[in-house]
Amino acid sequence: MRYVAKIALSAVLWVAAALPATAQTETLDTPQRILVQEILAEIRRIDTLQADFVQVNPNGSRWTGTFYLDRPGHMRIEYDNEPYLYVADGSFLSYYDGELDQRSDIPLGQSLADFFVREQIGLDDDVTVVDAGHSGASVYATVVQTDDPGAGTLTLYLTDQPRALERWVVVDGQGQRTEVTLTSRQTNIPLSGDLWRAPRPERDYRND
Repeated sequence: MRYVAKIALSAVLWVAAALPATAQTETLDTPQRILVQEILAEIRRIDTLQADFVQVNPNGSRWTGTFYLDRPGHMRIEYDNEPYLYVADGSFLSYYDGELDQRSDIPLGQSLADFFVREQIGLDDDVTVVDAGHSGASVYATVVQTDDPGAGTLTLYLTDQPRALERWVVVDGQGQRTEVTLTSRQTNIPLSGDLWRAPRPERDYRND
């Protein structure tokens, strides 16, 4: 299950890597480039976001939870029935395993989450947009990492009318597919500061 949890995190944070990607679009025609700019412009309008999500993992399991974003610096991925939690508090990205009561922290600037939560989303060469278009009632853009395109793809979907972040699909280098669909989206609403506090393991309190 912890392997699936790591896949889950990468599925969400791949979005972070994609958001600033406007530089590398040489393979796209003019209408596709315009569409990519429109998609990115819509995402940049999001200051805060709260949404329920359904995540379909590579093994077919389905997880549900709540996704929170407050830019700059803050993000939370909270599962309903799994003991895993991810919190960006402005300085660190924390992963907490409630089953083991263990927590690990890395500097936010060393994680893909940093791209998602930074205040100014600017031009970046780290990812290349390889496709964009319309799919039913949605618009989409597909990206790869510029320096390692074989590592996998992210396809980001927005509803067409009105434009709103809807879902994303990650396919890793081994062909494993993870899909995350957002529901009950609320944007630019007040969010509690308590959301950005990751639990501390009990042994940490005992050592105080």
